[in-house]
Amino acid sequence: MSLCPAPSLSEFRDDVVRVAGDRKSDVTIEQIAMDFGGHQVTPRKWMRRTALEEATKRIQLLEQEVEVLRPRRPLHEAGTAARRAGIEAEDSTRVPPYENYTSLQSASSRTGWFSARVLPPAKAITNADGFIAKAEARYGAPLPTPVTCSDR
Repeated sequence: MSLCPAPSLSEFRDDVVRVAGDRKSDVTIEQIAMDFGGHQVTPRKWMRRTALEEATKRIQLLEQEVEVLRPRRPLHEAGTAARRAGIEAEDSTRVPPYENYTSLQSASSRTGWFSARVLPPAKAITNADGFIAKAEARYGAPLPTPVTCSDR
């Protein structure tokens, strides 16, 4: 009777993946599977699963890094634009939503700075009948029924 606890499945899997990853070129995955007493396909599946888990962790770390670095980027871009225009960087970062300040260049001349306001994104149409009723109320009478080939 052994007093050592049996390894958990995850520990066993990690051992198999480690051995398979560190194997010499003359040792096959099938031989490793037989040594550990498993099916030939199992180590390959475990290796793919481990690679996927590692890739997922790496992606999550990169996404966190992007989130940390992202707030610095607009201020840097605003600072570059501010230096060129002779305004403060904070002025260009405090622009209200859907408004912008810009200077256009055509050929060799610049227009100078001006402000512009854009419309917010349109809301999605979820009720076609309600949309048609609003359009009829705003623009006048309903459109005539289109003539189809069967009406002729």
